[in-house]
Amino acid sequence: MNHTLRNSALAAAVALVACSDNTGTDDEWRSGTYRYSAQDAAGRTVLRGQLQLAFTNDSTISGTWMIAWVPGADTTSEVGPQVGSGTVTGVDRADALLLTLTPSSADNNVDLLGVGKPAVLAGEWVWTAFTGPRARGPFTLSRR
Repeated sequence: MNHTLRNSALAAAVALVACSDNTGTDDEWRSGTYRYSAQDAAGRTVLRGQLQLAFTNDSTISGTWMIAWVPGADTTSEVGPQVGSGTVTGVDRADALLLTLTPSSADNNVDLLGVGKPAVLAGEWVWTAFTGPRARGPFTLSRR
Protein backbone atom coordinates (compact mmCIF):
# COMPACT_ATOMS: atom_id res chain seq x y z
CA MET A 1 0.00 0.00 0.00
CA ASN A 2 1.56 3.31 -0.99
CA HIS A 3 1.95 6.15 1.53
CA THR A 4 -0.87 8.29 0.06
CA LEU A 5 -3.32 5.38 -0.08
CA ARG A 6 -2.42 4.37 3.49
CA ASN A 7 -3.00 7.93 4.75
CA SER A 8 -6.35 8.10 2.92
CA ALA A 9 -7.50 4.79 4.39
CA LEU A 10 -6.44 5.82 7.89
CA ALA A 11 -8.11 9.23 7.55
CA ALA A 12 -11.35 7.49 6.54
CA ALA A 13 -11.08 5.20 9.58
CA VAL A 14 -10.59 8.21 11.85
CA ALA A 15 -13.62 9.94 10.32
CA LEU A 16 -15.78 6.87 11.01
CA VAL A 17 -14.58 6.56 14.59
CA ALA A 18 -14.96 10.29 15.22
CA CYS A 19 -18.64 10.05 14.29
CA SER A 20 -19.31 7.61 17.14
CA ASP A 21 -21.49 8.87 19.99
CA ASN A 22 -19.25 9.80 22.91
CA THR A 23 -20.66 12.68 24.91
CA GLY A 24 -18.15 12.78 27.76
CA THR A 25 -17.08 16.02 29.37
CA ASP A 26 -13.42 15.24 30.06
CA ASP A 27 -10.74 17.83 29.45
CA GLU A 28 -9.30 18.24 26.00
CA TRP A 29 -6.17 16.37 25.05
CA ARG A 30 -3.09 18.02 26.51
CA SER A 31 0.49 18.05 25.42
CA GLY A 32 2.63 15.90 27.67
CA THR A 33 3.73 12.38 28.48
CA TYR A 34 1.47 9.37 27.93
CA ARG A 35 2.06 5.76 29.04
CA TYR A 36 1.77 3.19 26.25
CA SER A 37 0.92 -0.48 26.63
CA ALA A 38 0.46 -2.86 23.68
CA GLN A 39 -0.81 -6.40 23.53
CA ASP A 40 -0.38 -9.07 20.91
CA ALA A 41 -3.36 -10.54 19.05
CA ALA A 42 -3.87 -13.04 21.90
CA GLY A 43 -4.19 -10.20 24.44
CA ARG A 44 -0.82 -10.69 26.17
CA THR A 45 0.96 -7.44 27.09
CA VAL A 46 4.21 -7.42 25.13
CA LEU A 47 5.25 -3.74 24.99
CA ARG A 48 5.33 -0.75 27.30
CA GLY A 49 6.71 2.72 26.91
CA GLN A 50 5.83 6.34 26.61
CA LEU A 51 4.85 8.87 24.02
CA GLN A 52 5.61 12.56 24.41
CA LEU A 53 2.83 14.30 22.47
CA ALA A 54 2.28 17.91 21.45
CA PHE A 55 -1.26 18.90 20.37
CA THR A 56 -1.79 21.96 18.19
CA ASN A 57 -4.84 24.12 17.55
CA ASP A 58 -5.22 22.69 14.03
CA SER A 59 -5.70 19.08 15.29
CA THR A 60 -2.23 17.89 14.35
CA ILE A 61 -0.07 15.96 16.77
CA SER A 62 3.69 15.60 16.87
CA GLY A 63 6.14 14.13 19.31
CA THR A 64 8.47 11.29 20.18
CA TRP A 65 8.15 7.74 21.47
CA MET A 66 10.22 5.20 23.42
CA ILE A 67 8.88 1.64 23.62
CA ALA A 68 10.45 -1.59 24.95
CA TRP A 69 9.55 -5.22 25.45
CA VAL A 70 7.85 -6.06 28.74
CA PRO A 71 10.13 -8.28 30.88
CA GLY A 72 9.37 -11.90 30.05
CA ALA A 73 7.51 -11.09 26.82
CA ASP A 74 7.95 -13.28 23.77
CA THR A 75 10.35 -11.07 21.79
CA THR A 76 9.59 -13.05 18.64
CA SER A 77 6.04 -11.64 18.63
CA GLU A 78 5.35 -9.69 15.46
CA VAL A 79 4.99 -6.06 16.52
CA GLY A 80 6.77 -4.28 13.67
CA PRO A 81 9.03 -1.28 14.19
CA GLN A 82 7.51 -0.13 17.48
CA VAL A 83 10.42 -1.24 19.68
CA GLY A 84 13.03 1.46 20.26
CA SER A 85 12.41 5.15 19.76
CA GLY A 86 11.36 7.59 17.10
CA THR A 87 9.06 10.40 16.11
CA VAL A 88 5.27 10.30 16.06
CA THR A 89 2.76 12.32 14.07
CA GLY A 90 -0.99 12.21 14.02
CA VAL A 91 -4.37 13.88 14.04
CA ASP A 92 -6.88 14.56 16.79
CA ARG A 93 -10.50 14.04 15.74
CA ALA A 94 -12.90 14.63 18.67
CA ASP A 95 -12.57 11.48 20.80
CA ALA A 96 -10.43 9.63 18.25
CA LEU A 97 -6.70 9.85 17.72
CA LEU A 98 -4.74 8.52 14.78
CA LEU A 99 -1.01 8.26 15.40
CA THR A 100 1.79 6.88 13.26
CA LEU A 101 5.05 5.76 14.85
CA THR A 102 6.76 5.67 11.44
CA PRO A 103 5.84 8.98 9.77
CA SER A 104 8.67 9.08 7.24
CA SER A 105 8.27 5.50 6.03
CA ALA A 106 6.27 4.38 3.00
CA ASP A 107 6.54 0.73 4.10
CA ASN A 108 6.85 -1.11 7.42
CA ASN A 109 4.47 1.19 9.30
CA VAL A 110 2.92 1.05 12.77
CA ASP A 111 -0.26 3.06 13.21
CA LEU A 112 -2.42 3.52 16.30
CA LEU A 113 -6.15 4.25 16.07
CA GLY A 114 -7.81 4.87 19.40
CA VAL A 115 -10.94 6.27 20.95
CA GLY A 116 -11.64 7.38 24.47
CA LYS A 117 -11.19 10.18 26.91
CA PRO A 118 -8.04 12.24 27.36
CA ALA A 119 -7.16 10.32 30.53
CA VAL A 120 -7.26 6.89 28.81
CA LEU A 121 -7.35 6.05 25.12
CA ALA A 122 -7.88 2.49 23.90
CA GLY A 123 -7.64 1.14 20.40
CA GLU A 124 -5.73 -0.99 17.95
CA TRP A 125 -2.17 -0.84 16.69
CA VAL A 126 -1.57 -2.16 13.17
CA TRP A 127 1.75 -3.09 11.57
CA THR A 128 1.40 -2.67 7.80
CA ALA A 129 3.76 -3.42 4.93
CA PHE A 130 3.35 -3.01 1.17
CA THR A 131 1.64 -6.43 1.18
CA GLY A 132 -0.96 -5.25 3.72
CA PRO A 133 -1.46 -5.70 7.48
CA ARG A 134 1.09 -8.05 9.05
CA ALA A 135 0.06 -7.93 12.73
CA ARG A 136 -2.27 -6.07 15.06
CA GLY A 137 -3.38 -5.92 18.63
CA PRO A 138 -4.96 -3.73 21.27
CA PHE A 139 -3.21 -0.83 22.99
CA THR A 140 -3.89 1.73 25.68
CA LEU A 141 -2.49 5.21 26.07
CA SER A 142 -2.94 6.98 29.41
CA ARG A 143 -1.95 10.41 30.59
CA ARG A 144 0.91 10.45 33.08
